[in-house]
Amino acid sequence: MMKITSLSKDISLTDILKATQGELLSGAVDVPFFGISIDSRGISQGQLFWALRGERFDGHHFVDQAVESGAIGAVVGQCFILPTNWTEGKVLIQVPDRLKALQDFAKYLRCKISAPVIAVTGSNGMTTTKEMIASILNESGRVLKTEGNQNNLIGLPLTLTRLSSKVDSVVLELGMNDFGEIRKLTRICNPDVGVVTNIGPAHLEFFGSLEKISQAKAELFEEMNSDGVAVINYDDPFCGALAKNINKVITFGLSKEAMVKAENLHQGKNLTFTLYYNEEQAKITLPLIGKHNVYNALAAAAATLALKVPLSNVRRGLENVTIPPMRMVQFKTGEGYTIINDAYNANPISVRVAIETLVQCKKRGRAILVLGDMLELGNKAEKFHREVGSFIAQRPIEYLFTSGPLAHWIAEEALAGGMKKDHVFVDFSQDEIANNLKNLLLRGDSVLVKGSRGVKMEKVVELLVEN
Repeated sequence: MMKITSLSKDISLTDILKATQGELLSGAVDVPFFGISIDSRGISQGQLFWALRGERFDGHHFVDQAVESGAIGAVVGQCFILPTNWTEGKVLIQVPDRLKALQDFAKYLRCKISAPVIAVTGSNGMTTTKEMIASILNESGRVLKTEGNQNNLIGLPLTLTRLSSKVDSVVLELGMNDFGEIRKLTRICNPDVGVVTNIGPAHLEFFGSLEKISQAKAELFEEMNSDGVAVINYDDPFCGALAKNINKVITFGLSKEAMVKAENLHQGKNLTFTLYYNEEQAKITLPLIGKHNVYNALAAAAATLALKVPLSNVRRGLENVTIPPMRMVQFKTGEGYTIINDAYNANPISVRVAIETLVQCKKRGRAILVLGDMLELGNKAEKFHREVGSFIAQRPIEYLFTSGPLAHWIAEEALAGGMKKDHVFVDFSQDEIANNLKNLLLRGDSVLVKGSRGVKMEKVVELLVEN
């Protein structure tokens, strides 16, 4: 788990007690501490161990280990009994609810800062958009941002505990698996700008329909202050009515009616387009591929322009952005073929977008597709997998490999749509796919690897590039 190391020096244990209604059972309030950790295995000297309870563990069991490793003490729940051999001077704070206390402390810290907070959610492109926003804001100051997958009711509060007087702006991801989660996250971080990238069939297993997903995402704007700024996708039909209670809305998209828009798109080694906002324009060269990344860039531009960031900073930030691994990362091998690693996650929309990008980026050679299961689609899983298969059959894809019981439907529909039987490989393991590709791939070929996070299709890429 993530360690927190940069808590501001002007935050004290008194602040924790005040924010959480906690009780100091041991130690003194003037003990200096240098951050919070929920991981006893990697705690640093001077940190405070927050002993959360999880589904498979209880942090109470690791308090002694954390203290022995250098923690100044721990935050514990009401069921924790002070040990008779408790080290003198070590801090012990008892709170009614350990997770709520962490969230309350994060909200308390948020209220103490004047730095603007941008919150990003959406079905696709959330992490990339967040990274683009952070890159833009980094042009003029220090940015605190969500790291990894810390976008839930534990991760977001932990991110906010890294706040300090040196932070000039904050960019947070808001994830969700149920109604009410976005609402709770928004109440904690109180964003000045809220961004919804799009509404798509991610998490259908939990929500049942796009309309309900839209309702869940709308919680962001329902909880924001009315004087905040809502940034929404003009081209997405489910986004239009999300921000009813927000006075200021900035739209982005490829439509001429969007407030922040792009024209003159061109995909080469890089992705270029012209960005327009009011009377200003800037030519952007993104170090990325895929039309969907234009939307992500427009969302990031709109969010930062809402904070009066100069368009010159927007351009530099977008052009200097670094995207986390497994998100349309393209590289050439020594054998002369190209691998596009987009194995971080998958849903019906992102798969189609990735396939279109594969076709657009292929300059010569063959387009080869490797797909794993798309998860969390509920009772519509077969329907969506078959639709992807039909989509593939209508595109110039030379070979298709599928892995997993759901992706089997993709292959079936691709074959039904006319793909050659000996060009479709069904229900292969990742090792089998990699071994076959090593014999199949030729100079100039392009291969896209994609699947939901749970099926770990990146193993195919690893096997292809090993040695």
